[in-house]
Amino acid sequence: MKLSVQFFSLLLAMAFLVSCGGGKEGNNTDGGNKSGEKNSLGEAATVNAPSGLTLRSTPKTEGEQVTLIPNKEAVTILDKNGPGATIDGKSGSWYKIKYKEKEGYVFSAFLSMGGTNTSKGEEQSEEQKVFDSNKYTIPEAEDEGIVAARSGVILRDQPSTEGKQMSAAPYEAKIKILSFGESEQMCVGGRVGSWYKVKYKDKEGYVFSPFVRTYNGLRNPMYMLVDTKSGVTLRDQPTAQGEQIIVAPDAENVEVVEECDMLDKNKEQQIEDKKGWWIKVKYKGKTGYVFSGFLKYYSAVAG
Repeated sequence: MKLSVQFFSLLLAMAFLVSCGGGKEGNNTDGGNKSGEKNSLGEAATVNAPSGLTLRSTPKTEGEQVTLIPNKEAVTILDKNGPGATIDGKSGSWYKIKYKEKEGYVFSAFLSMGGTNTSKGEEQSEEQKVFDSNKYTIPEAEDEGIVAARSGVILRDQPSTEGKQMSAAPYEAKIKILSFGESEQMCVGGRVGSWYKVKYKDKEGYVFSPFVRTYNGLRNPMYMLVDTKSGVTLRDQPTAQGEQIIVAPDAENVEVVEECDMLDKNKEQQIEDKKGWWIKVKYKGKTGYVFSGFLKYYSAVAG
């Protein structure tokens, strides 16, 4: 009889715990979206960071930079359930977002909810969506530069990717070049160049040269021009034996993606009567390798 009473008492205690919610089970301890926000896919937001907002490959400040989103630009939120954090005294969490054709993570404290969402609102015309690499602004003076990278450029406090971000200049912004060649040739973001000291608005800092048009240098540095009547073949490997992906005809633009092998003299090759390196480029949405000997840059002389 005593055992039956004890068993009945145990059942009552268990029922009481269940009715109270089971203690700590309901607490959110994952460090993510603690505010109970609805995870609304496709919701629009606007960047609220004067120096621009870095889109990263992973939800942390150490994540690789995918691109820099200029201030006031609209983005589309894909997921709000990233880990929580405090950055520069601001509390928030990491959101997965889409900006143009790129996806990655940004810190929510630097976003304002709402904005123009072209995926749900009025669609852009095909003409607006296509970027015309033949149309660009040319600097008007030797000390003037114009941002050529569509994602903008970061001004840093020293000529290094480790330098602190001072500001950001958007695509086509005019900057004043204070000095050229603040470093030896190096590879940054797949491109070969050196650092310029510049001034943008009231901020001074360093930017990497391949992302800036200059009066006496490269006029369209993000692209190279096919310079052979037979065109160039994009291949899936950096070798003439690589499988053909697509052919870019003579006088067409190809976007430079990766050219760092040009720093290694041992990787220089000769094909037919041309010397050069295999570099990675993009043409009509296809990415592959082409031989640089059949391309040329848009220099100030060539226009």
